[in-house]
Amino acid sequence: MRVWALLNAADSELHQARLPAEAVGRLQRQLEAITAELEGAVSGELAGELDRLVRRHGTVPATVGELRVEYADLLGWTGGLVIGMLSELEMASAGPGPGGPARPAATGRPPWG
Repeated sequence: MRVWALLNAADSELHQARLPAEAVGRLQRQLEAITAELEGAVSGELAGELDRLVRRHGTVPATVGELRVEYADLLGWTGGLVIGMLSELEMASAGPGPGGPARPAATGRPPWG
């Protein structure tokens, strides 16, 4: 949830009419840090998906337009992850229904990690 909030704040900043030049480098470094944190917090499968989603800039600075797209992509991906986690928690707390289990048998591993 913290990472999702950071992404929302940065996305809002990126959509300012005139973004100061120094903000672009800071937002790029923040995107790289958030991506690294997410990669360490999710399963290998999701980390691979994230790696395919986010472009690695290296020493080449991103443009404001590129950062806007990358933040929007990561925000959407992370939003889907949060919704998936909340859905899993809701189903787990509902318990079995009158006709048996509340959901199909799980793999034993949550989808987010």
